[in-house]
Amino acid sequence: MNQKLITKLLTICALFLAFSSAHTWAQEFTAGNPADGTSASETYKPGLKVTYFFRMFDHVDELKSISGGIEGSPIEQLNHVSFEDGQVLTTDRPDGVGAHIRGLLKFSSAGNYTLKLQSNDGVKLDIGGVHLHSDPEIHAARWSPDMSYNVNTAGWYDLKIDYYQRKGTAALRMKWVTPNGTEEVIPTSAFAHR
Repeated sequence: MNQKLITKLLTICALFLAFSSAHTWAQEFTAGNPADGTSASETYKPGLKVTYFFRMFDHVDELKSISGGIEGSPIEQLNHVSFEDGQVLTTDRPDGVGAHIRGLLKFSSAGNYTLKLQSNDGVKLDIGGVHLHSDPEIHAARWSPDMSYNVNTAGWYDLKIDYYQRKGTAALRMKWVTPNGTEEVIPTSAFAHR
């Protein structure tokens, strides 16, 4: 190969790598079916149901087969950040908290939603029976990659989150960009439970 061609190929590779590192590639998912039952929000209770488990977890899969637990006050919105010695979610504890968070998430219109989840520590997220994200081990607060979630039918979708915080700071936040381009922390009106 001649020197000019090699230089051009190296330049193209460098530009591609620079673009890739500056952009987060969205994972694409197609929504499952809305939850069974009526779609009338008055039949649902506000917030997400939560069951707590108190011990020092190391991996989110430890929550998979755990039983018992203590029912906590519903979580109104996934917008939680606490600092050293702060309470984790709706508990009175600053560390050693695991949670099964269950409920419904309302997509008011069909279309493509971009979802993003921040966690500290481990988390696993399913919506409408579709597994979207796992960040299972101990880590500082960080955001998931963008998750492109294509909703064919507006309505309430089952939401399942397994989450734990080991010690120190904690975070569990969820935001979306709606089909009309609005970016926001998902509002309380979009969360409910049976």
